[in-house]
Amino acid sequence: MSKISVVYWSQSGNTAAMAEAVAKGVTDAGKEAEIVFVSSASIDELKSETAFALGCPAMGAEVLEEGEMEPFVTELEGCVAGKTIGLFGSYGWGDGEWMRDWVERMTAAGATVVGGEGVITAVNGGGELRLRLLDMGLIPGTAVKVIKIAPLGDPIEITLRGYELTIRREHAKEIDIRIKEA
Repeated sequence: MSKISVVYWSQSGNTAAMAEAVAKGVTDAGKEAEIVFVSSASIDELKSETAFALGCPAMGAEVLEEGEMEPFVTELEGCVAGKTIGLFGSYGWGDGEWMRDWVERMTAAGATVVGGEGVITAVNGGGELRLRLLDMGLIPGTAVKVIKIAPLGDPIEITLRGYELTIRREHAKEIDIRIKEA
């Protein structure tokens, strides 16, 4: 089983909760996840992995935490070419520019950043639930993007067809999505 590291920095615990949710998604997908606080993470170990996730909240004027996470990411930039990376974090003000900058940095360094965006391939489940999902516009061929995941992993806010929709994780599990690369 291939391991996917979830490396994060957290001050208040929100990003730690997100790291737990990301790791749960990894294990639900049949992979092994290892959650690692950035000060304990190894660049050499990440070099040997084909995919991993990095998480950090926005700090100050929408930048990565500068004491541990920024130096780690700067060093990692030289080793990410050909890797698949998931990025996550939170912010309390601004518009998320720091995340767009982070995605751009990793992409420019040669990584493939998974952007939480995909296309619905099937809506499973039975009866009323399936009909309700279809009625809300969750139909095969529709582009969707994850906007927010609550710190404990439920609910999930998505955008599709020009509107935002919040759904329970248990309902989202009934929707098959083909992930698009950022």
